[in-house]
Amino acid sequence: EDCKFTLVEIIKPDGTAVSVDPEEESTVKADRSSMENNIYSQNTKIVEVGLPEMEVGDILHTVSFKRSVEPALPDNFASIWMVQNVYPLLYHIVEICGPEERPLRSIIIKDKIDGTVIESRSRDGDLICYRWEWKDVPSIFPEPGMPPFDSVKQRLLVSTLPDWKALSRW
Repeated sequence: EDCKFTLVEIIKPDGTAVSVDPEEESTVKADRSSMENNIYSQNTKIVEVGLPEMEVGDILHTVSFKRSVEPALPDNFASIWMVQNVYPLLYHIVEICGPEERPLRSIIIKDKIDGTVIESRSRDGDLICYRWEWKDVPSIFPEPGMPPFDSVKQRLLVSTLPDWKALSRW
């Protein structure tokens, strides 16, 4: 993957914006989160950004870019975006553009919160562009004995594969 932040800024309660240099404050690392599932790849990356001036009450505004260079499943694309967390999400956009001959065939928003997302599709030359725009997504609060966050919070799952059966045949 090729991933980076193109804009990072901290918006203070009085409206002033403090710019954070994403090149200087970010680190790209191999994503080790799937190691316990025996699905480790050095090609899967995460980007961490230091926020030295972030304080309680600030708003974090970021723009990031992720490009799949060498997908785990050849000639296909699949990804997941977590769209809910322990902090409220004011505004979030996911946009995926891909070749017309490889449309997204499986799209689902799990644990969807009504009224928080607008979905649209458009064309840009020979590309199909899918767009999800979230606004005012509430926080999720941990409870004793609850299932893992990743299985209960709002999330977007997409793939060029039609279903899990196609993946298992591969």
